[in-house]
Amino acid sequence: MSTSIDTLKKALKGLAVMSEDLESMYFSIYNNRVPDLWANKAYPSLKPLSSWFNNLNERFEFLRLWLKKGNKLGGFWISAFFFP
Repeated sequence: MSTSIDTLKKALKGLAVMSEDLESMYFSIYNNRVPDLWANKAYPSLKPLSSWFNNLNERFEFLRLWLKKGNKLGGFWISAFFFP
């Protein structure tokens, strides 16, 4: 994600070539949709980009805590294990 965002920033400044994938990503972000470039590698979701990104951060945070604390967590977020 960070690489594609950096490349998009460069393309918008004219420092890189604006490919069809980058243009599609730009319009997806502008319309609050998850870019296909990211959706193809991420968990399935119908959420708009802002909610999807918040959910992705929550999943990372849960997995980080789970790896750090293990059994000491009070409960487990089951869907985070199925689509990490």
